[in-house]
Amino acid sequence: MSAPLHLYLHVPFCVRRCTFCNQKIYPATPETCKAYANALLAELEATAPDFSGDPVQTVYWGGGSPTALSQDDFARIMRRIRELFSLSADTEVTVEALPNRVDASWMVAFQNTGVNRLVLGLATARIPELERIGSANNMPSSETSLILPQLFHLPGYEATLLYGIPGQTAANFATSLRFAVKYKVSALRLDPLTLPKGVEETVCRDEVPAMLDYAARHLTEKGYHEYLPGRWAKPGQECRDLLARQSTENYLSFGPGTTTRVDGDLSRTTENIAVYTLHPQEPELLYKPVTGA
Repeated sequence: MSAPLHLYLHVPFCVRRCTFCNQKIYPATPETCKAYANALLAELEATAPDFSGDPVQTVYWGGGSPTALSQDDFARIMRRIRELFSLSADTEVTVEALPNRVDASWMVAFQNTGVNRLVLGLATARIPELERIGSANNMPSSETSLILPQLFHLPGYEATLLYGIPGQTAANFATSLRFAVKYKVSALRLDPLTLPKGVEETVCRDEVPAMLDYAARHLTEKGYHEYLPGRWAKPGQECRDLLARQSTENYLSFGPGTTTRVDGDLSRTTENIAVYTLHPQEPELLYKPVTGA
């Protein structure tokens, strides 16, 4: 009997690491990204037969930065996913993207491959804060990334904003929030910036409650609702992938350092990207059960 299915594809590459990023990411080069795309395809092909006919509800590309892949490799993987799994017109297909990587050619690639949702990592709409966190974003690219989804009639696009940036005040955060809302994003993610030891004293921690209080008031006034902690959306624009992660439905994750859930059992993929790239179809090397979950 078929069961709802969700797919997550991890791309652990970025053009450059932000100052306070604590994710396991690697420099994006054409050679490493090509080899990784081939490994993802191989893992997808090895996994798919066990889930033939299961209706795929969501596909989520996360990272890192999925747009570190070439558009050709991205399209190649999306085509193969549609051949291997049972997607429908209702399947939510989401891609995380940095504003400085979103342009018209990528929007065409998203359209051609059935992507219907973007998560744009704005972080902040203030230049001093972008510089403080070492982000490659800038205001022109942030504005462009919020305008293009409207021009290309993308059904959903959301912005991620950070609070707790060193030196950030409640008024600063409110400016960034209003900036995102002005461009009619369908959803927002409000995430705390995780800081390494020794940086905490530069953060205005007493400002954080005021930031979140303003966000709750302003977003409610603008027609958003909080469907998960720190996750706001217009009605019907909730991220179904995020909701699936909270459920017991089968959730297949592809790529190193990811967790898969099948029939309630969890398994973890190796974090060793070299092992993953060289042995994407050898489960004894890739996966370990998660115990005590």
